[in-house]
Amino acid sequence: MYYDHSCIAISAPLNFRSDRRMFMLFQVCLFKTQQASLQNRGGIIGRLFEKPSPYMRDYAKYQKVVGQDLRNIFVGQFIALQDAKGPFKVKLGRIIDQQTGLIGRCTYIVNAESETRWPDMKLVVKITWSPTDRTSEATFVERIREEAAAQNADWVLDHVPNILHSQDFERLPGEVGCGLAAFLNDPSTRYADGRRFTYENRVLRVSVHEKLCKLSEASSVVDYAQIFFDVLQVHRWIYDHARILHRDISQGNIMWHIRRGRICGVLNDFDLSSFRDSTSPSSKQRTGTRPFMAREFHASPDAPPVHLYRHDLESLFYVMFILVIANNLLKTPKYDDRMPGEKSYLDLSVFSHYSSWLGFDDATLNTEKRNLVTEVTNFPAPADDAFEVLADRMALLRRALFAGFNAQAAHKLRVVDALDSRKPKRLLRANAAAQPKVRLPAVTEVELPAFDDSTLDGKWTYAVVFDTFGDDGFEVMYPVACPDT
Repeated sequence: MYYDHSCIAISAPLNFRSDRRMFMLFQVCLFKTQQASLQNRGGIIGRLFEKPSPYMRDYAKYQKVVGQDLRNIFVGQFIALQDAKGPFKVKLGRIIDQQTGLIGRCTYIVNAESETRWPDMKLVVKITWSPTDRTSEATFVERIREEAAAQNADWVLDHVPNILHSQDFERLPGEVGCGLAAFLNDPSTRYADGRRFTYENRVLRVSVHEKLCKLSEASSVVDYAQIFFDVLQVHRWIYDHARILHRDISQGNIMWHIRRGRICGVLNDFDLSSFRDSTSPSSKQRTGTRPFMAREFHASPDAPPVHLYRHDLESLFYVMFILVIANNLLKTPKYDDRMPGEKSYLDLSVFSHYSSWLGFDDATLNTEKRNLVTEVTNFPAPADDAFEVLADRMALLRRALFAGFNAQAAHKLRVVDALDSRKPKRLLRANAAAQPKVRLPAVTEVELPAFDDSTLDGKWTYAVVFDTFGDDGFEVMYPVACPDT
C-alpha cells in the first residue's frame, strides 16, 4: 500500500512463489531503498530537516524522548528554510495540533523557536500538504495587509495572523513517490473498475507564524464576546476590501492576543480561503470544519452549494453556539499534562447534548442544525449560568437565522406554485388520454418570484449580527459594511 495525501494505492495480491520476476523486482526495490540516504528515503520530508531524524538510527533515544507521546516526535529537531536573506534554521518543539488522516492537508502545528531570526518571539510552524493549485495562506494575508495599508485601516493588522515566512517544497525528480505520481497523473490511468482517476498534486507547505492564544485560553465572558465581535468585523472587512472569503470558520481558527492594551480576536488559518473574483476551483476536498459548517453543506456533502458570505456567518454562529451552550467556564484553568504551559478555561460539558456535535456525521448534523434553526423550540439553556448573557444574544441570532430559512422555504414554495401555474388543467374523465397535448412554456418564460439567497432575503446579514453585539460597549471598528452580495 502507498499513500501521499492525494490517494491510496493498493496493489493486487502478490505471489512470489509463482511470479519470480515480481520477487526479483521486489528485492531490487529493497536494495535501492537501503542504498538511499536517510534524508532521500524521506523524500520532501527528508529535505525539510537539517539532519536525518536521530530516531531512525537510535531506538533507545526514541524511547527516551518520544516514548508513548508522539507529540514529542519533532522535539529538538531543526528544519532548514531559506528566504531572501539566506538560509536559516528553526528549532521545533512539541506538536500542538495535528489533523489525522491519509488524504488531505494533514496539517501539523508545532511549537518552535529561532534564535537567529526571531529570538524574542514565540513561534509556531505549520506543516501542511497543500494542493499545488491552491493559493497559499501567506498570499491571502499579504493581500489583506496591502489593502489595509491602502485603506489606512491599521486596526485590521491586529486581527489577522502574523506570518513571518512561507516556503513550498516540491518533489524533485527521482524522489520517493515521483514515479507513482507521474503514473497517477496520466490521463489513461483508471481505477480497477475502469473509472477515470483524478489525481490532486500537492506540495509540502511550511510556514512560520507568531504564536497566538487559543480561544479556550480566554478567561471571561466579556473576553469571549469581544473576540467574537472582533472576528465578525475583520472577517467582513476582509470580504469587502481584500475580497477574500475565509470559508473555514471554526473554534480552532478563532484565536486572540493582546494588542493596544486589550484582548484582540484574530481570524486565523486562511488555508481554505478563496478570492471572491476567482473562478478557478480551490480543491477537490470540501471546505470547512464539519461541526461548524453551514447547514446546507451537510444536506448535500457530495455536491455542496456555492460558498457564500452568509455561510461563513452561519459558521460563526455555530462556533459561538457550541461554546456558549456546551461549555462550563472555569474559575481556574485546567492544564493539559501532555502540553506543558497550555491551559484552558473551557470545560466541555458531558451533560450537554450539543457537545456531541463535535463527533456527528453529515446526516446527523443536518438534522440537528435543521431542528435548531427551523423548528419552533425553546432556545437551549447554557451548561454554565455564566454564559446566560451571551446565550441571550445567541437566541436573537437563532431567531434571525430561523426567519431567514423560513423565508427561503416559503420562496421555494412560491417557485413551485409559479412553475405549476404553467400547466393547463385537464379534466379527469374516461377519454382524458385523447385530450390534445399542450406544449408547456420553458422555465425562462415563467415569471418567478424574486429572492435574495445571499442574505436569505435580508434576514441573515452582517448588520443583523453586528447590531446584536454593537450596543454592549465593545470597540467598533467597522460599523458599516459594503452592501451584502
